[in-house]
Amino acid sequence: MAKTTNNKTVTEISPAEFKKIPLEFIIATPLLTTIEAHRVAANTTLKFIKELSDAEPMKFELQLNETTGNTTDIVNKTVKVPLLSMVHIPNMNFDSLSVNFNYSISQIYTEKKEKEGSAEGEISTTGLLSKFVGASFGGSIESKTSSEFTSNRSGSLEIKIHASEGDMPQGLSKIVTAIANSIDAQIV
Repeated sequence: MAKTTNNKTVTEISPAEFKKIPLEFIIATPLLTTIEAHRVAANTTLKFIKELSDAEPMKFELQLNETTGNTTDIVNKTVKVPLLSMVHIPNMNFDSLSVNFNYSISQIYTEKKEKEGSAEGEISTTGLLSKFVGASFGGSIESKTSSEFTSNRSGSLEIKIHASEGDMPQGLSKIVTAIANSIDAQIV
């Protein structure tokens, strides 16, 4: 839409200009990247668990006091402890994702036109008529045209992802707890 004020024509940008900005791409890409990061994190945790579950359990030699009746004896016991119950299992959790997008478009077109005119001239005759007939005229023509076009585009994109160590999934937590409880059963 164009507006004319004081010999200036200003062109405003229509919303169609914003259609050229790939908003779907700008918004979807961080979301898809976060989903992919979740997939990679889950696969990493799964690989970690598989490697530890296939590993040989750690063996510990314990000396325990065992009381039978009035007698207390020192008994040596060997306890096999699965590695899965002894190490922290990585479990990455993506808590939040925020995308901030700002974009500004401005376009100004200014056109100025000025015209001035005047004329001068002289016509004369020769001979006998020159004393009786004569004319003069003058003139000048001046024209000024100026044009200005300014286009500003700017944008900023800020993506924030907050990740933290999440709680162990319930199923995995129950399995690790059952493994830890089986250690107590082996010691008694």
